[in-house]
Amino acid sequence: TYDRELTEVFSIQDDISAAVGVKLLATFLNPVRDAARRAPGTQDFEAYDAYLRGMAEARKASYESLAAAERLLQTALEHDALFVDAKAELAELMMMQADTGMRTYEEGLAMHRELAEEVLAVDPLHPQAGSTLIANETMVATKNGDLTAWRTAVPRLREIIDASPDRVDAKIWLGFLLGQFGDREEAVRVLENVLETDPLNLLVHEFLAQTLSRLRRFEAARDVLLRAAEIDPGAPNTWKELGQVALRIGDPVLALDSYLRAHASDPLDAEHAGGVAEFLYLAGLPDEAADIHQRVVQMDPDSVVARNLDLLASWTRGDEQEAIDL
Repeated sequence: TYDRELTEVFSIQDDISAAVGVKLLATFLNPVRDAARRAPGTQDFEAYDAYLRGMAEARKASYESLAAAERLLQTALEHDALFVDAKAELAELMMMQADTGMRTYEEGLAMHRELAEEVLAVDPLHPQAGSTLIANETMVATKNGDLTAWRTAVPRLREIIDASPDRVDAKIWLGFLLGQFGDREEAVRVLENVLETDPLNLLVHEFLAQTLSRLRRFEAARDVLLRAAEIDPGAPNTWKELGQVALRIGDPVLALDSYLRAHASDPLDAEHAGGVAEFLYLAGLPDEAADIHQRVVQMDPDSVVARNLDLLASWTRGDEQEAIDL
């Protein structure tokens, strides 16, 4: 419901975080792996080169970089159709594109499942394909109302970890699910362990920060995200997360700067533009917010982001009935 006071915005965010958490699942695995530590999986140099460059693009998680990653991974498979690591990356990329809105949620998950199952048909123990397929199944089940689906996923992910202890794929999913629904202190330990192996993994920094925020350790979450921003200043999701954390610790200057950086890094993503507009509305600057609000509506008129901005605009105009109707 939307009949609560605007001053309760942070409480509202806490109330709905678990319900919408499944939407975030598609962003969880950082496509950058410690590739140098494992066998290439192909004898074709051009295929392997395109694969590595595709992972480097995917890690940025912007519209432009995700499109470039898809082209590069497709190129890798054109050079070597049996390169299962490239196909597993491409599968995961479909989930990431769905999360950003480049593909519909249903299309992205369907394409991921098809590609992941092709990988597992060749390599039944492939950690990345197996882990992301478990995540896919968890997303579908949760979306369909099974809020206990994660409990089944956790032991399956632990089995993959036991079978492939040097790989981070299942560990990341395990950390996220525990952070969302289970033992958050264990989630912190799991994600910090991943960063010991893969210290440049941006999304693990973000997932760790999200878990720390749920534990009300906001300053620690801020520090994690600032380290991620040093790794790649052009990663929009890092700045988006930092903006949210900055609001929780009462630093509006850092919050606005972070939201602006997220939008500048990925101007095609309505979510990042929406972060700027939301901040301006909450700061009592509706005129400044209006132009960006309209930009969001033009980019993605049916999105949750656009709807939330409509709600905030009504509230700041003092039209409580319109806000309730929305």
